[in-house]
Amino acid sequence: MSDRPAIIQNMKTNEFWFWTMRSETTGKVRRSPCRFTDDEALSLDPEAVRVPGTCEVIDCPTSPDEYEAMLPSSIFKNCKS
Repeated sequence: MSDRPAIIQNMKTNEFWFWTMRSETTGKVRRSPCRFTDDEALSLDPEAVRVPGTCEVIDCPTSPDEYEAMLPSSIFKNCKS
C-alpha cells in the first residue's frame, strides 16, 4: 500500500529522455538541451533517437488538485488567514 494521499496515487507516469536530434536553428545533429517525452522529441525531429541511460521517470499531476496535494503543507500556512 502506498502512503501517498489518495488524490495523488493515480498520477500519470512519464519517461523523459535526452535525445540526439537535429537543431531547428543550426541544422546540426546534437544532444538535446533537456529531456523530452517521446511525443515532444519526435514532434521536433521525427528522426530523433533516445540517448541510452538518460531516462528519468516522473509522476506528473494530471489536475490542479493533484499538483496542490504534492506541495508541502507549509506553503499554504502563510496564505490562509
